[in-house]
Amino acid sequence: MPRKTLPPPPLPPESLTVTTAAITTIGERSAQEDAVTVFGQGHLTVLAVADGLGGHDNGDKASHEAVEALYDLWKSWPRLAEQDVGTAGFWHHLYKHINARVRRVHGHTTLTVVAINPIDRMAHFAWSGDSTGMILTPMGSRSRTYKRALVTGRHGGGNTVDRCLGGTDNDAMPAYASGSLSAGDRVIVMSDGFDEAFGLDETGTDGTVALDMLYAKRSTPMAFSLTALEALTRALGSTDNATAALAALT
Repeated sequence: MPRKTLPPPPLPPESLTVTTAAITTIGERSAQEDAVTVFGQGHLTVLAVADGLGGHDNGDKASHEAVEALYDLWKSWPRLAEQDVGTAGFWHHLYKHINARVRRVHGHTTLTVVAINPIDRMAHFAWSGDSTGMILTPMGSRSRTYKRALVTGRHGGGNTVDRCLGGTDNDAMPAYASGSLSAGDRVIVMSDGFDEAFGLDETGTDGTVALDMLYAKRSTPMAFSLTALEALTRALGSTDNATAALAALT
């Protein structure tokens, strides 16, 4: 009886290249209560934005403590992070430890994190509170339309201590989601200071101009794109702290 010939296993997709940039501006507020961090660990690239709660004490201290704790804990658990970043349990464990650090400064903050795996072509998001993370995919160079995936962190509670860091561990537990990536995608995490530009508030803006800025031609540095995005945000009337971290996948 002839042996059955099995087809060869599929080749793994080619790894993506990740390029990052970040911006944080104070706007017209008296204090900067946002914080941002971008770092690499093994084959993962991590972007995070924390938005301290205005109207509450020590929002600035809380946001900076959150991103510092994220960095410290991630670097101390490199193997765990690379193996388990795609599980909700990892993020719950991580946020619980971050929350313990934030509580020491007696403040409250949101925290949105994305870990990008360019080998598996996946983005893993976790968030606690009202900040935003998105995967953006261009749907055609001529139509200038974009697919937005994983608009996160919209709990509708405003500046409340529910669902944020600095309170009980139950309040701090993050939501988690993941999405696939392709060459040409952008991944962004940002504070609500950029809501006007992306049409996430009541201004009626559809966000297309902001998205076009994130897809500037390759000769334009990504940092310039973020600076133009911040100028657009101010022109639309935002006076809030505005902070974002951006990754381009090629």
